[in-house]
Formats: sequence, structure tokens, C-alpha cells
Amino acid sequence: MKFRFQKLNVADEDNWQQVFKTVMNQFGHVDILVNSAGITGGSADVEHETLDDWGKVFDVNAKGSFLGVKHAMANMKNGGAIVNVVSMAGAYAEPVAVAYSASKGAERMMTKSAALYGAQKEKPIRVNAVLPAATNTGMVKEITALQPEVMQKQMEKIPLKKFAEPEDMANMIAFLVSDDAKFITGGDFMVDGGQSAGF
Repeated sequence: MKFRFQKLNVADEDNWQQVFKTVMNQFGHVDILVNSAGITGGSADVEHETLDDWGKVFDVNAKGSFLGVKHAMANMKNGGAIVNVVSMAGAYAEPVAVAYSASKGAERMMTKSAALYGAQKEKPIRVNAVLPAATNTGMVKEITALQPEVMQKQMEKIPLKKFAEPEDMANMIAFLVSDDAKFITGGDFMVDGGQSAGF
């Protein structure tokens, strides 16, 4: 199996175009895109959020995913599958982290719009969203170190009483990009330990 790593600023459209050009030149086709870059931007509420921080969060979480989907669609000549890693915050708001919730809500709805568009192509492109609960990634570990009491309350909201592991998300993503999911598009897949069942 051939592979390569390439640095990408997800908020830079020229960078996206260069990455896809490189992939097409080396491999000849694009079949799968997973948009998983994301930042929280802090925990400000709507009254105390700054326009600068709002813009930074939207640049990565919403604009970044949009650019990835846009350029993947243009390069998936034989059809394909796209998964956007959104967040439970994209479906259920909190009084804090307003920029994060809003950006993830935008990413979630963009996923649905792109799924409808992708279904119209001669060789369809499926687009789905995975909505994780708190997952033991570097970002969550950093927040836990800074605000352990907040994260403990988050864990208590999850019926399984633990955070997800990265492989829990990877397993769902692997399913959604596989042929086993060939009739699934435009969906929200909550990998949340049962959290959404009780809202």
C-alpha cells in the first residue's frame, strides 16, 4: 500500500488544491475524504466570545470542512465517500463554547447539503457526519487538565460513564466509507455512549 503524509492548513483553499493535485498526480484518483481537524477555541459564552476567536474557530471547523468537501467533490471522478467528524455540540448546544457549537452546527448542515448534491452525480459521492461525544484525544486531555471538574460533569452525562476512545470513531468512519455503507448518505451517526438517548 502506498501512502504519503502532507501538511495541510485546512483554512487555506490554495493548500487544499495543492494537496489534491499531489494526490491525483501520485495515485490517479481520490476515493475517500475524512475531515477531522477541529479546535474548541475556548469556552466563552455568547456575551463574552470575541470576534477574533469566533473567526478562528469557524476557519478550522466550518470553512476547513467546506473546502475539503468542495475539492474532494471536484476530484472524486469515480464516486466516493466523505465523512465529516462533527461533534455532539453540533446537535445539542451548551451555554458555553458558543463558537464551537455554532461552527459544528454549520459543519453538520453543510454535510447534509453536500450529501444531497453528491447523490445527484453520475457516480454518486456519499457524505455523512460522525458526531462524537468527548473522546480521549489530545484536545480533550488538554481541557481535562485545565478544567477537570467540567470534564467530570461531561463524563457523568454519558450513560456508559466513560469517554470514547479514538478507535471508536475510527471504526464508525471505516464503516461509513466502506461498501457496507453504500446506501447511507446524509446521516448523523452519534458515537456517544448513549448520551443523545437521554436529551
